[in-house]
Amino acid sequence: MGGKRGRWDDVPARVGRRLEVARAEERRRQAAAQEVADRAAADRARAEAEAAERARRARPCAQCGEPETGGLCAVCWEHGETEKLVGQAVTAAAVGLGDPHDPGITAALAAEAEATIRTRIQDACGRVDTDGATDITIAIAGRLAAESILKDQRATALHALGLTHQAQAEADLARQAQLRRLHPSAEAAEEAATEAAEQVRSRTAEYLFATRSQAWHPAQLPTQAETPTLQGRAAVYETGAAQVRAATVAPVQAKGKVVPDARRSPRVERLHRVEQVELQAAAEAEETARLRAQIAG
Repeated sequence: MGGKRGRWDDVPARVGRRLEVARAEERRRQAAAQEVADRAAADRARAEAEAAERARRARPCAQCGEPETGGLCAVCWEHGETEKLVGQAVTAAAVGLGDPHDPGITAALAAEAEATIRTRIQDACGRVDTDGATDITIAIAGRLAAESILKDQRATALHALGLTHQAQAEADLARQAQLRRLHPSAEAAEEAATEAAEQVRSRTAEYLFATRSQAWHPAQLPTQAETPTLQGRAAVYETGAAQVRAATVAPVQAKGKVVPDARRSPRVERLHRVEQVELQAAAEAEETARLRAQIAG
């Protein structure tokens, strides 16, 4: 009797072990099925990506029509980058040479700067345009020239902005503040004051460059051509420059400032000149206040 009872007592344990084995086998089958499904999904995704990439590479260049370039060939990409650099260089020239209170004059100077910049780029391309030069070589030469020009234009603009009365005023304040501090010697005080003044001058020039660049509207620039080559654009540039020159001839109103009309009497002209000076002084004072608040922040 005792032996039978022992065998009956072991039945639940045996059943439990069989159920656990069955569950483990089911989990294994589900994991294997999931792995197969994941592998199939990954294969489909990879096949779709490869097909999309082949289709992309088969597309012609949207600008010059060169086949199988993925929508944009290397030459046109270089020209596109060159155009971006030209726009930035023209903006730097407008900021450094122009008058923020006279958009007409600034636009004319920007048009002149753009013509010079494009001539320099064409000259750089011409120097490498030999019998053995490829289109991509010439395009790269143009982009490198544009990068160099942008660097020069930005440096020139920062130098000019560092000489403005705003930058000079901030540099003088920094110099006087440094001289009021304790220093081991007069020479040390002078050296520290000069360094502080130049640092503030540089920061002020950077601030003016950033704010005036944002204020400069690209729409004032001559229309840039969208063709992929630098050659053959002279007519487009001349048209844009002529539009700018025509715009500067007409009376311009900006911030209450009116370009004098030749038909006005001398007395009216004098009154307008006085008004212009007062308005410009007020605008410069307001800009200096904003500048000091920005630097202090």
